[in-house]
This record gives sequence, C-alpha cells and structure tokens, in this order.
Amino acid sequence: METDFPFTLARGDLSINATSTTDETYIRYLNVIEVNDTEKTFVAMFGGAYSGEYQISIRHKDFGLVGTDGLILDVSGSVNTVTPQQGSVYGGTLLTITGQNFGDVYTDNPVQISSNGGINSKDCFVESTMATEIKCRIETDLSMTRNQIDDVAVFLKTSEEAVCEPKSKCKWTWITEIPVIEAAVTFYDEALNEWQIHVNGTDFTGDNDSTQLMVGGLRQTTKSVAADLAIFTVENVASKNFAPDVLYFDSGIPENHTNIKSELTITPKLVSISPASGSIGGTLMTIQAPGVVISDTDNLSVVDVN
Repeated sequence: METDFPFTLARGDLSINATSTTDETYIRYLNVIEVNDTEKTFVAMFGGAYSGEYQISIRHKDFGLVGTDGLILDVSGSVNTVTPQQGSVYGGTLLTITGQNFGDVYTDNPVQISSNGGINSKDCFVESTMATEIKCRIETDLSMTRNQIDDVAVFLKTSEEAVCEPKSKCKWTWITEIPVIEAAVTFYDEALNEWQIHVNGTDFTGDNDSTQLMVGGLRQTTKSVAADLAIFTVENVASKNFAPDVLYFDSGIPENHTNIKSELTITPKLVSISPASGSIGGTLMTIQAPGVVISDTDNLSVVDVN
C-alpha cells in the first residue's frame, strides 16, 4: 500500500482491518509485515476471508484514522471459463478452468462435477493450480448417463463455491461420441531402434499432448495420433510383460477402454556396444538395447563366444 502520510512510518504504529461491504459485523484483521518510510509504503498480510468486497481501514496509534475512501479489497473467487464443457461418460477428461483468486496448493480448490446439489458428485482431481487457472482430471471408472448435464463446481478454501455467472459457463455434458479402442500391440521400429505400442481404433481425436498412455503409473511418450492409430514409445516399464493402466484422449476415457489393459510383451534388441573392445581388467561399456527393462539391469553379462 502507498500513502501520502507526512510523518514517520513505523510498523508498530499501524493497524489495519477489512470490513465486509455487505456485513459490517464481519471484520478481518491484517498484519503489517514491512514498512518503507522513504517511499511511504508498507506491506500487509491478509489471512483470507469469505468471498466479497471489503473496505480497508488504516489507523495510526498517534494520529488516528488514515483516509481510505474507495480503498476496496476484492477477494471474490470466480470462474470465467471451463474447457471443454463435455466429455466421456467413462470420465478421465482433463479440464482447464480459468478464473480469479484460486489458490496455489492442490488442496486449495477442490473441483467436482455436481448433480442434484452434490449427491453423487464426481471428483475432478487437481493436477496443477495457480491464481487464475486450475487443471483437473475427472475421476475414471465411471458409467454416466449419455447427454446428462451437470455443473462444474470449484470450491474455495472457505468451503464456498466460486461464483460462475452466467451458470451456462460451468455446465458439463457426459457424451458417448468418443474414440473407440480395438486393440493394442507392441511393435519394434527398426528405423528408430525403439519399441512402440500401437493402439488401433476409430474416431481418435486430440494431439500428442492431450493423448496420454500410462504404464505402471508412468506416462509413455506420445509419438503421433491419427484418426485410427495412436503410437507411443515404450519407456521405463518394470517388466518385459506388462499391461497399460489407462489411455486418455482429449475427451477422456475411450469406448472399449478395457481393451487397452491386455498384456503386452517386449524383448531386448541389441543395437550397439561402445567400445567394442577393452581391457581384461574391466571396461566401462555403453550398450544400446531397446527392450531391456528395469528388472533386467542387474542381470546383464558379456559372454565369450570364441
């Protein structure tokens, strides 16, 4: 805050409070934490309050009230946009919510897809959050009613619901016009010297960023997404036999999503050894062998074939 106070500013001389403009009995007190007497400025810490506008009052211990007419603090939490506003009946859609006065901790602003005033609401798990944007992914393993319309609700630390006006901005529709999975297979690309997972199907949508395949809790690199084929590089799998956890498209979980969980297999492919010769006393070697998994790394050996 900046003042034109003509006397010396000292931290201990100032007291500040914020009074609700709609309820004068609701008052929040601020702590002055820093003062710059040269520039006549000071910093105060606000501990939070229910949404709304607050009139700021400043009092000096010797000179009384400082003029603060028109000094209003707005701590309203509100939602500006929700993108997208429709997604898979099976859940899994990643939402981007913009607004104001969101927190910067994952637990500050719980998000739900709410129906019937909260009964049977579905969670949207926050993946990232900052003052003006929240990204969250709707829970999975759902089976919602096609074209059912619900509400996206963002809650504040005070357990209030953030304002969303007009309410149409926060409507959510469960849809069945989603990608369809046929099968997933492993494929060794000899040109790139890498193992891949090829997912076949129809009506695929999205791009390399929004299309995510998880194996053992780890995201595999998305190489390409076409209408009937999505390709992923196999990385950091724990075993040569594995089953993917889940596949997300931009609309969420696809139709026939259980087809993605069939067991897949990869085998080591020796591509190169560097150096190719060395001392009998021991040599550090770099081996390029796609398909060597985490559980194999303790069992590598060099065999004398002569």
